[in-house]
Amino acid sequence: MKSCLFTIGAFVILLLIGFCYILSIGSDHPLGNNLYMMDWGDESVIVQGSFMENGRCYGGDLVVPLYEEQYDSLGEVREYVIDAIADERMILAKTFLVNERKYKYYLINKEFDENASETQIRDSFTYEFYSLEELTSYLEKINSSLSLR
Repeated sequence: MKSCLFTIGAFVILLLIGFCYILSIGSDHPLGNNLYMMDWGDESVIVQGSFMENGRCYGGDLVVPLYEEQYDSLGEVREYVIDAIADERMILAKTFLVNERKYKYYLINKEFDENASETQIRDSFTYEFYSLEELTSYLEKINSSLSLR
């Protein structure tokens, strides 16, 4: 009897752990204009939401980093989002470049049409900065108060 109760208890605990893991995968952080920071395991990305359910985003097309930037030819992670914040006009994202061991910053202007593709968003509405000084200077120039820690 004790063995049976132990087995049932262990099974229930494993189910709860699995359920919590499933809920943690794909959690979204809305950034505005159908863009979301998605947590996938240890890495995060910014996607244009395309798999929506009950007001939550569970997937979409990569915007930051693009797929070819996120993985190398062996499938190893090259770049991932560390943090992202947004205001009514812009999204500021900080990524980590694994091989170079340094940060990269993206500023996305949210004034794009809701039907814009991820490529159009990256090509026409996204600015890339390879240093915090360069980013800070640009943010001051456009009078933006966005900042990341």
